[in-house]
Amino acid sequence: MRKWDSCFLAGLILIGVSSLAVYIRIQTVSILGDDLFLGTDSYRFAKRARIILKEGKLPSRDPTAWLPQGRDLTDICSPFSLEYLLAYACRIFSAFNPKISLHSVIVYYPVVTFVMILILSFLICIKLFGLSYGVLSLMLLSLCPGILDRTVAGFSDRDALVLFLAMLSYTFYIFSFYHSDFRRRIFLLSSGIVMGILGLIWKGAGIFIVIPVMFNLVRWGINGWGWDDFKLYLWWVIPMEVILTVATNRYRHDLLAGYSSVTILFPFLPPLLASYHSSIAYIFLRSRFKRRVYRIGVMAGISLITVILILTLWEKSR
Repeated sequence: MRKWDSCFLAGLILIGVSSLAVYIRIQTVSILGDDLFLGTDSYRFAKRARIILKEGKLPSRDPTAWLPQGRDLTDICSPFSLEYLLAYACRIFSAFNPKISLHSVIVYYPVVTFVMILILSFLICIKLFGLSYGVLSLMLLSLCPGILDRTVAGFSDRDALVLFLAMLSYTFYIFSFYHSDFRRRIFLLSSGIVMGILGLIWKGAGIFIVIPVMFNLVRWGINGWGWDDFKLYLWWVIPMEVILTVATNRYRHDLLAGYSSVTILFPFLPPLLASYHSSIAYIFLRSRFKRRVYRIGVMAGISLITVILILTLWEKSR
């Protein structure tokens, strides 16, 4: 099949599956009316978005939440928070069509975001495995029960936005391996910036940050790192960490907390291990075989420690 024919076929499949996914997810619109949402958090985001539209920004404290002191909103008063994005989207769309209300934007935001998630997933799978696996990923993702109930119209929580930013960051990261020099650095920089924005929106971003970090740990454990690998990793991790430590204080106040340590400290493990291993190898391990055995041993030790920590935390939480 020629390249243009395969691209045309991929486009048709993407449009067809995306249309099916949208049709499934908008079945809830008829029961929502003009003022209802799915899920309690949707009402909270809608209330804050209305405040932003009316006053231009959120107050520093919400007196109606976490009584009697009220909830401190300084950590979420970011231009990238869901409340601000919904308010901005309403202003932009209503400028073109005054009939578009904030309620419509909030209701349809998960569906539109999920379509973008499908597109990114399709691009990743086509790039890695080919068209047939891309079609399979589209079908599985569009009908996955674990995602379906979080991306239907009216369920306007952070979930859809968080998944989209994670997929966008992974797309940039994966595509960086298909380019060299300047373009690869731009892709890694973009991936780190998007992941940092994800951390501003949701403090559980560590579960997405762990994946590239573990990937690089495995790469280091199998093949080792050169100076170029070290520099390229810093192109990804530095912009992400700068955003997460400068733009918000939700991680800085307790770096040893679970979500903070995974988000801020854990990404520096690959370059630290690579530097430590290079120093040890330069002094003691002259043969390539000894270096590989040493790296595999370190990886096994890290894996064992990780499993022990997870089991310990699990027992304490029961």
